[in-house]
Amino acid sequence: ESASIRYHAYLTAKDEITKALADAVEERDAENPFLPQRDELVTQDMHTCDLCGRWCSSPVYSIGLIYGGQAKTFTEVCADCMWRLKFSPVRTISLDAYRLFEQWRLSQSEAGE
Repeated sequence: ESASIRYHAYLTAKDEITKALADAVEERDAENPFLPQRDELVTQDMHTCDLCGRWCSSPVYSIGLIYGGQAKTFTEVCADCMWRLKFSPVRTISLDAYRLFEQWRLSQSEAGE
C-alpha cells in the first residue's frame, strides 16, 4: 500500500514539474534561453558586449569563436548576440565534478599504456 502511495506521489510530482517547465519556457522573452526568466535574480551591472558594442545588463556570457586555425575569446557577450549567433545553452557542471572527470580520464589513459 505504501509503495502505491509513493508511486502516485511520484506521478503527481512528475506532472507538476513538467507543467512548471512548460510554463518557464512560455515566460521567456521571444524564446531566447539566454535572457533571465521572470523573478530570476541577476546582478544589475552594466557591460559592453564584445561583439555588438551595445550596453547590456547581466547576464553576459563568455564564449570562444574558432574558425579554421584562428580562435578568439570574448568575455562579455549579451543574450541578444548569443541568440543571433544561434548558440545553445550548455550544462554547467561543478568544479568537483570536472576534477573527478579529469582524474578518471587520467586513470584511463594510464591503464591504456
